Amino acid sequence: MAGKKVIVTTPTERVVHWVLAVSCLLLVATGLMMAFRSFEPLASIFGGYRAVIAIHGILGLFFTVSLIWAITIWKKDAGSLNSDDIVWLKAAGGYLWDAKIPEPYKYNAGQKLFFITVAVYGLVMVVTGFILWLGAGHLSSAFLRWVMVFHAFGVMVIGGFAMTHIYLGTIGTTGSVDAMLDGKVTEAWAKTHMTGWYKKKGKSKTV
Repeated sequence: MAGKKVIVTTPTERVVHWVLAVSCLLLVATGLMMAFRSFEPLASIFGGYRAVIAIHGILGLFFTVSLIWAITIWKKDAGSLNSDDIVWLKAAGGYLWDAKIPEPYKYNAGQKLFFITVAVYGLVMVVTGFILWLGAGHLSSAFLRWVMVFHAFGVMVIGGFAMTHIYLGTIGTTGSVDAMLDGKVTEAWAKTHMTGWYKKKGKSKTV
């Protein structure tokens, strides 16, 4: 008989998460096609350079809406760090060496830091992206080049954090990805990775 499961995410949270994640990955792909001539053969599959620009803009709208929605959903639980989170970060969460870490609530300090990074740099990318999209032909080339620098920097920051997030959310921490697939994790997983939340609310969400 299978063990008990705990519901840790809602359908809305999962949809927002995946729209944000997929749109972000596709924005990186189309952005590379726009930035580097070596990707021109790939761009031709999507109808050429102009089509890729249009697709990039549409994806940007999906990213913008899902980012704002994500901030609204998770800002309360993941939008700030407390003293326990600082201890967790100093110990690297116990991932790199044996260390005693504080009992996590619903999100550990690494997850919070990822959320804050995506929220801040995501908004930077939204603002700079719209300036680049709507400002072409209206703003000076020198100004737009600086905007592009900030836009590209945001891509690198979010990209680096995203790779770590993907690793830890899949093979790095067994069972984590289930939270964003069907919304359920094992009771043992919840007790280990959402200890404080499980004690306070998790038992009522056991199925």
